[in-house]
Amino acid sequence: MPATPDWPDSSRPRIGGHLWIVFTVTFSAYCATLPRAVTLEDAGIFTMAGVFGGFAHPPCYPVHSLLAGLVSRIPAGSVIVRVELLSALCAALACCLLWRVLHHWLNCAISAYLGALAAYQITAAFEGGA
Repeated sequence: MPATPDWPDSSRPRIGGHLWIVFTVTFSAYCATLPRAVTLEDAGIFTMAGVFGGFAHPPCYPVHSLLAGLVSRIPAGSVIVRVELLSALCAALACCLLWRVLHHWLNCAISAYLGALAAYQITAAFEGGA
C-alpha cells in the first residue's frame, strides 16, 4: 500500500473552490448559449440515438448515448434541451478535469484557469455555442 503524504492541514492544497468556479463559469456559459432546437451537424443524430437506445455513427460516443437515453426519459421540457444540458454538463466537467491536471502539472492556478477557459472556447466553437 503506497504511503500517503503527511500534509499539515494548513499547507494542504485546497482546490474545491477553484473547481467550483471553473464549473460554474463554464456550465453557465454553456447554458446561456444552449440551442433550444436541433442544430446542424450531429445534434439530432446523437439525440435520436440516445432516445431510441442506439448508437450514432463512429466513433459513436457510447457513454454519451447511454446517458442521453437516461436523460431523455426525464419528464420535463424538450428532449433536445435535456440532451444538450447533458452535453453542457459533460463539457463543464471536462473543463474542471483539465483545470485540475494543469494545476497539478504547472502548480499555478491562473495558468490552469487560462487553459480551462481556452478549452471552453474551443469546445463552444465546435458546438456552435458561445
